[in-house]
Amino acid sequence: MEKDDIEMLLIANTVVLFFAGFDTSSSALTMTLAYLATNPDVQEKLYQEINDAVQAKDNDNIEYEVRKN
Repeated sequence: MEKDDIEMLLIANTVVLFFAGFDTSSSALTMTLAYLATNPDVQEKLYQEINDAVQAKDNDNIEYEVRKN
């Protein structure tokens, strides 16, 4: 393989990895939001957990122990 071919291959693989990662992330986020939209009880529980974590933060940082639970 020539240098130009290797460069093109690297660029192509980088673009594929970027979009493949973006696609899976956006799909997961879409499914999560759809689940929350159709299950208001779960949405409320998540809201309460986030609200509790934000209130328990110290110096604008949410501690690992709070996030872990």
